[in-house]
Amino acid sequence: KTTKFKPAQLGFFNPNSFDHMFNSFFDGIDTSLKKQENFFSPSVDILENEKSFELYLSIPGMEKKDINIEFKNDELMVSGERKVAVEEENSKYHLSEIRVGKFSRKFYLPENIDRDNLSAEMNNGMLKISLPKGEKELVKMIKIK
Repeated sequence: KTTKFKPAQLGFFNPNSFDHMFNSFFDGIDTSLKKQENFFSPSVDILENEKSFELYLSIPGMEKKDINIEFKNDELMVSGERKVAVEEENSKYHLSEIRVGKFSRKFYLPENIDRDNLSAEMNNGMLKISLPKGEKELVKMIKIK
């Protein structure tokens, strides 16, 4: 059964919530890119199953070579640039709704991710990033002495 929801509204992914300390993918936008005129933010779905977390970014019209995925200091950064799809001489746009420009999405990974086995694939404008779960526990029980 699939249920769609907006995690930011539930508090799980809110960087100010207590839950963030234990289990969250806080999503942030690189503020230096936000100030640029040609900037867009692709839609993201984050799913979890028994074995992994999966991120799906909707970036139609882009090729693999135009996308960068970096992992550093428990942060996963996905960035790239979508260029104008059609540029014809002696033509002008009457309507342009396709967002172009640079994008950057940052995700802070939970502790139980197997960082050595991250993978990504692109299919029909959908970028899937698989984050397999490792052996680390998100919550450690502490006995009172």
